[in-house]
Amino acid sequence: MILKSDQLSESLIRRIEARTGKSAEELKSETLWQKRTRIANAKGKDMQFTRNFPLIGRGCVLGDHLVSTSKVNHDIDQLLSAR
Repeated sequence: MILKSDQLSESLIRRIEARTGKSAEELKSETLWQKRTRIANAKGKDMQFTRNFPLIGRGCVLGDHLVSTSKVNHDIDQLLSAR
């Protein structure tokens, strides 16, 4: 069965809403912080970020290791308290 683009969009939106338990409008209005918090709570752990390829130029500040949200928050707190 081939769906037209508007049908595919509606089908995809319905699937996302069913998977997340939120309406498309609620998901659109969420801030990045709210999305990160919701996903971290659902998974039961902080989100981590890493890179999977080398960058040309000044390089990546993460190097080849993971950095947790709590570590980033701790480092930012230290920098702000140093002022």
